[in-house]
Amino acid sequence: MKKKIIYGIILLLFFVVLVFGVPIIINESYLKNDGYLTVWDGSDVFAYYASVLSFMGTVILGIVTVWQNRRAIEINDKLLNLETKHKRGYFIPQHKIKNPNTGLPIIYNHNFERKGITVLGTGDDIINVNKAVVDVNGRIFEDNCRIFVTTSDEFRELNIPVDLTEDEKQLDEVPITLKLHMENSKKYQYIQTLELVFKKESNKYYSLIAFNSDITDDTSQEGA
Repeated sequence: MKKKIIYGIILLLFFVVLVFGVPIIINESYLKNDGYLTVWDGSDVFAYYASVLSFMGTVILGIVTVWQNRRAIEINDKLLNLETKHKRGYFIPQHKIKNPNTGLPIIYNHNFERKGITVLGTGDDIINVNKAVVDVNGRIFEDNCRIFVTTSDEFRELNIPVDLTEDEKQLDEVPITLKLHMENSKKYQYIQTLELVFKKESNKYYSLIAFNSDITDDTSQEGA
């Protein structure tokens, strides 16, 4: 803050000397009429100095205009970036469904052999799923989905195939991490990471007992 005040005072003094001091020096020099003699008189020097000041003012105004335009472009880019990221869809794992007979919610059990993991699209924009990276208890594999999912009741469901090994089938609890590479309607690319823990209910069915989600930018696409 103190440096800004000092720079401001220096700039003000420079401006005062430039606008008022130099004309006084020119005037006094021609009043004494000694020292370096010129073929032009005081009025010519004043006219030349006025032209120099006008040129400097034009240059400074141009620099300020360019700076303001750059700032306006930066602000516009930031606002556009915020607008691009604002609307996005995301997934939640299916964990409850309504009983068609009673209408009451019941626990949804995932059948890995038949459907894999079932997640539902939600949020306020469409979802284009480009790739799913699956981590089953430390074993990682990829699934190139290339699936379009809406966040309304139509086409909300996404089934991610998961084939458990014989050793994994013996576990009472199976930790699975999903990294879903997605983009919204404005081509903003992001990754949703879902950390899930499933409890074995029978030979085929698993119920969700723990869930965590995080969304980050997909920086792997930058500069591609």
